[in-house]
Amino acid sequence: MMNQNSNKGYSPIFRLANQNDILALCRIDSVNSSERYQEIIQWVTQDNAYLIEISDTIVAYGIFHSHFFGQNFIELLMVDQQYRRQGLALTLIENFKQLRKTPKLFTSTNQSNVATQKLLTQTGFITSGVIENLDKNDPELIYCYNP
Repeated sequence: MMNQNSNKGYSPIFRLANQNDILALCRIDSVNSSERYQEIIQWVTQDNAYLIEISDTIVAYGIFHSHFFGQNFIELLMVDQQYRRQGLALTLIENFKQLRKTPKLFTSTNQSNVATQKLLTQTGFITSGVIENLDKNDPELIYCYNP
């Protein structure tokens, strides 16, 4: 999944986040608000937050649940700024595919987020709809993975 030269040869560890990880998740989160801090606490408490560690450093996390019409859903992918473009979002997605308990796996991204759209297409997701009016002038594109 990841190229050997990225992350200085250390293997990424994918695991469920716990209470001790909350501050580290907040540190790498680009939103960095009190509301997001509360969301992270809730996601961790509900066992919806998964992370990637490299050499005991949390470098990425994702939110995975089944609250999308009873289907598994990747709500969020977040990679620490200094670890981007190293395959960590891909690693999260591939692990979430393995965790899914429903045949289909859904996710979404803003129309303006071309990088994530390319990543989703690369990992076998297809477009599945659009939600208007979540973010002003930036529709949310829904994607589905259905192997």
